[in-house]
Amino acid sequence: MTAVLGSPYYPNVRERFIPITGIGISMCSAAERRSELRVLGNMPDLLSDHVYYNGPTRFTAEEVAGQPSLFDHRAALFLTPTAHIPVEHVGNGSLDVRLPIPTPDYLEAIEIRSYSIPRMWVDLIQRATGKVRWTAIRPARVVITRYDPVRLRDDHLVMGMKAIIDALKFQTTGRGDGQLLYYFGAIWDDDNDSIKGKYLQELVPDRSASGTRIQVYPL
Repeated sequence: MTAVLGSPYYPNVRERFIPITGIGISMCSAAERRSELRVLGNMPDLLSDHVYYNGPTRFTAEEVAGQPSLFDHRAALFLTPTAHIPVEHVGNGSLDVRLPIPTPDYLEAIEIRSYSIPRMWVDLIQRATGKVRWTAIRPARVVITRYDPVRLRDDHLVMGMKAIIDALKFQTTGRGDGQLLYYFGAIWDDDNDSIKGKYLQELVPDRSASGTRIQVYPL
């Protein structure tokens, strides 16, 4: 018996599944998925669905502007330049936000890989600001303060903040295909000409007060 499940964003676009112990395994190829989506036009009106079926994509300004509720589809925009993002979704000026989790210890960053992935921190910063991107400050003073009941060794503290610094960058390389990645964008880069960093930690009485404060302002 074949189970059928709709696309995560288009219930009318259906995929074929074979049930194995209650778990559906997709039998559609990427080409079949793209073919099914053509009935919706040259490009789906949801950027997230396009990336789901076609992989990471650099969208034009027109495609981005046509996306309703753009903030909800921000995860589809890592290959899209800030210049293509509508101005109402790009913050500016000094940045001062608090995130709900503290930066990791060195071992935590190694064993819990999410801590070392800049995109996770980009998402947390986006949620804290309500913005998809930020206008880069250059040169910038960056102050990151860790709040937790446990004090870390200074070298472990700095290593655990590396992914946040990366998340704040305007753009970065690192993909095997050579395409640029666009992160939150509050700083231009992490070189000495772009930022002066200060990495602090403050003890709090219990873990309910744990978190991370990020401040970025002009030098």
